Amino acid sequence: MPWSLNLVVIISVAALPFEVYAASRISRAITTITSWPLKRVRPATFIIVLYPDLYPLVSWLEFSINHRVPTQRAGAVWDALLTYPFWCGIVIVVQISLILIAIDVASLLSRLILRTKRDRIRYIAAWMVAGGAVLTPVYCAYRIWSDMYTVKVIHRTVTIPGLPAELDGLKIAQITDVHVDNRTHGAKLANYLNMVNGTFPDLVLFCGDLISSGPSYIDEAAAALGQLKARYGVYACLGDHDYFTDPDLVARALEKNGLTVIRNAVKVVPVGGSQLSLTGVTNVYAERPSKRELDRLIALRPNTALDVFFTHQPSNSLVSTVAQNRYPLFIAGHTHGGQIVFPLPGFLLTGSTFETHYVTGFFNQGSTLISICNGLGMTLAPIRYQAPAEVVVIEVRAAGR
Repeated sequence: MPWSLNLVVIISVAALPFEVYAASRISRAITTITSWPLKRVRPATFIIVLYPDLYPLVSWLEFSINHRVPTQRAGAVWDALLTYPFWCGIVIVVQISLILIAIDVASLLSRLILRTKRDRIRYIAAWMVAGGAVLTPVYCAYRIWSDMYTVKVIHRTVTIPGLPAELDGLKIAQITDVHVDNRTHGAKLANYLNMVNGTFPDLVLFCGDLISSGPSYIDEAAAALGQLKARYGVYACLGDHDYFTDPDLVARALEKNGLTVIRNAVKVVPVGGSQLSLTGVTNVYAERPSKRELDRLIALRPNTALDVFFTHQPSNSLVSTVAQNRYPLFIAGHTHGGQIVFPLPGFLLTGSTFETHYVTGFFNQGSTLISICNGLGMTLAPIRYQAPAEVVVIEVRAAGR
């Protein structure tokens, strides 16, 4: 099976325990509140909760019969009946399960402490479960809609000792993962790039994934990025989906539209009477930098006032190597901020967490600032949840100024 269908099936299987748990708790709560027979309430609840799983089932059947990849297409009827119900259903059922677990734990502890009021506590807990079952889908729908159409501009100032006056106040706009396809293009893409230009950056760094799949949107996407404006240029590295399609084709399209693509190389950028260096490294599933290659690039690192390391994937080992070599800035994308995220105390429940420590935002390791941008586009799931699109603007300032 294609990777997209494989992942959809895996996600569906992983979500099944959440679906069973949520459907069981909600049906019991309805029975407790209404006295309706459980044998009638439970099947209806399970049908509603499990309906989204038709998407992987129908997709698998269509692929088996017609050898088409339905998970990578968009269509009004298909989206309305299968695609969006599946992904929104996954979000809702996981979010409500987390809430129900908290209710169940609180209910259990209360019944252990207040043993004489067990029945009353169960009744209150049932109402809380029912309330959660009504309000959670409303919240999730609003948050999905909001995060789908919101682009945040994140500003961060970093102080660098010894920074010369020419670089003091330099603004670096970081963008990534535009994933131009039949869902992310046209006005949505233009608005994103206009927001980048509206920050009046001195330098723009694009961290890869120009398109989602196939060559159809390469020219449109590259031409759009060619509209970016920065005093000292726009630079790019390549991402996973660029490699899945054709890295050389993507690189040529970007270069044709005025971007400088850096593939395992160091570029020196003059800024007034000073200089900064950009180390661009290809770090994707299809091509990892070897230790020898990293050592070579680090040895090539010139004696400039500001050294910036940028790549696509923020692999833990790569971040450590960069920090050990005291680069002031490490810039990457790839994660989409998790794209679908469930924040828990001290932990982000999202697929990216199991791949890297650096999912979204800013981190410090030694003297290195690590910046991970959510980007614009989406892959696999056509929604965002608690991980809106971003443009990151980093302003470098001299210490003591």
